[in-house]
Amino acid sequence: MKEQFIKEGEYVYELYAVVVHSGSARSGHYYSYIKSYENNKWYRFEDSSVFEANIYCIERTFGDNNNSGPTGYILMYKQSVNKNDQILKEIKIEDNIELFKAIEKENIFYREEEEKQREKLNSLQLKFIFEDKIANVMVRRSNTLIELKLKILKEFKLNGSIEMKNVRIRSINPHTFKLQEAFEVESKSLEDLNFLQNKTYTIEIKSDQDVFEEFDPNLIYLNICLWNSDYIEIEEKNFKFEKIKFHSKKTLIEFKQIIYRHFNIEEDRDVYFFKKLDYASNNYTIAHIFKEEDFSKELDKLNLAENSKLYLEVKSENKINSESQFIKYFDNNCPNIVVKFNYPVETKIEIQELNLKSDMKIKNKKISRITFSSYKFDLQLELKKSKTLKELKSKISEVLGIHEDLLIIKKNTHNGVELKNLSETIDKYSTSTINVYVEYGNPQKDSELKINLFTCEYDYSTFMIYPYKLIDRGLFIADLNWTIDELKRNLLSELIKKKIDIYGFEDKLEEFLLREYKNDRPAKIFKNGSLVKDLLFTENQKIIIQKYIESKLEYININPQNSFQVSVREWDPSNWIVHSPIEIHLSKGASFLEIASVLVTVFAHIEIHNMSATKIGNEINLYMDDIRKLKVI
Repeated sequence: MKEQFIKEGEYVYELYAVVVHSGSARSGHYYSYIKSYENNKWYRFEDSSVFEANIYCIERTFGDNNNSGPTGYILMYKQSVNKNDQILKEIKIEDNIELFKAIEKENIFYREEEEKQREKLNSLQLKFIFEDKIANVMVRRSNTLIELKLKILKEFKLNGSIEMKNVRIRSINPHTFKLQEAFEVESKSLEDLNFLQNKTYTIEIKSDQDVFEEFDPNLIYLNICLWNSDYIEIEEKNFKFEKIKFHSKKTLIEFKQIIYRHFNIEEDRDVYFFKKLDYASNNYTIAHIFKEEDFSKELDKLNLAENSKLYLEVKSENKINSESQFIKYFDNNCPNIVVKFNYPVETKIEIQELNLKSDMKIKNKKISRITFSSYKFDLQLELKKSKTLKELKSKISEVLGIHEDLLIIKKNTHNGVELKNLSETIDKYSTSTINVYVEYGNPQKDSELKINLFTCEYDYSTFMIYPYKLIDRGLFIADLNWTIDELKRNLLSELIKKKIDIYGFEDKLEEFLLREYKNDRPAKIFKNGSLVKDLLFTENQKIIIQKYIESKLEYININPQNSFQVSVREWDPSNWIVHSPIEIHLSKGASFLEIASVLVTVFAHIEIHNMSATKIGNEINLYMDDIRKLKVI
């Protein structure tokens, strides 16, 4: 084509370089495309990287209809004399001494800056806490663990007094001071051990006779106070708390046995268990008195975490059901909670009789449709904090003159969570004032939960690392005692009733997955054997049902609790093709070599030494420039 233009005249110019800006008017990044004189191929020059570019890359920089993406900022042309353009002649140093001196000076400057940057990237400032001392220690990522130990012992003036075998470095939660992972392999570098600047560390010291305890993330320390009426006149800061270590995956009844032995409580005596609310300003404010059904639950399901405070009160031996002095004091001395609520909104009312008891009939207002165009929390009650939601609902029912079985109560607004566990106390939701939205309807059972269900389809209309199209299918009722298999089956049955195409699930139920909804895409897979109640779903929990059309890798020699899912797509630059996504599981502590060994099992046609991988944090800012023109297979 160039020769065609030259025939018409000598003033023909050819594009040979483009300076590109990617980003917005306030921020962005610059790189360049340059065409080689030698082979007529285009190359991309970006920071310290140079690689071959496809012609589509350059075409995209000319702008697009959406005014987004990289933009050609400076275009450079050279005059085309004939079809055999000569390569630039070699520049002689003796003719351009000053120019070469300037270039060399600039090269020295950039090499020094690069070295400074490399040194900065290799440096780490680690925060250490030991006893009541804090130290910020500068190290290099290439330092070994033994070198860090020596530096820390010197920093805390412990060098020479303690043998290295009796010292261990651990990460620590700076708020709860819970000891976390331990670092053992002294020959490994800090980079290999994943030391990070935003974490806090400490040193653990033992005697020659002791053995370091194996790290278990589920072990927690609880602060226990054996409370009695003598504490009434004492400020909480003067209470006697004892730290007791226990496993958060064990039940409260197992913890109770430890408590009895620790405090020498007789086995035939019963004990009240109270959980302390840390944010409360009162000297005695409790969130919960544990009931009989709580003792079969694991500690983490009861929201007992590191440094939680528990009060214990041994029941009086004089009475079988002796009243708790703790609760009595709490009721008499803590202020009431003000409950504001509305009159139920209605649009269309049909009167029907409802037999609640054999000797009682009331008129039920049956609502065919409810709107929330206007409502005000202009009704008010005042109740003790220790009153239950059931007592609150009875009071609201009494004020409204509507039977409580015909009312639903929600926290804060009409979109709030339904208050259905009526055995809970009011102070769990507020310490002073709470708004309760009231509406007509059938209350959910305590074991029921509303699920916001999405179906998942594959959408290749645009390039995405996660090419999913999620469709909101509305709310469905789930039972907390269902397994994931039961939940899946029931949700699919409901979709069929709604005449929603779910790909003929009757024959292949196992091909469907239930997944977490996160950042507008499918996340972790809920395992079939799990119970819904163990997944800690909240009201209106968003979940996704997806028919998995690709083969998926199960956890292979990987602990599911210490792994994460990634979506991998193969990019073939020679044919400009992006393949369909495959999801795999990786260990959180996996090295790059271990990750590559997993990828090789999926992409067997790629040898490991020919494989490279890039983490893509944002699908919009990809290096592959004309991605919308790619063929996706």
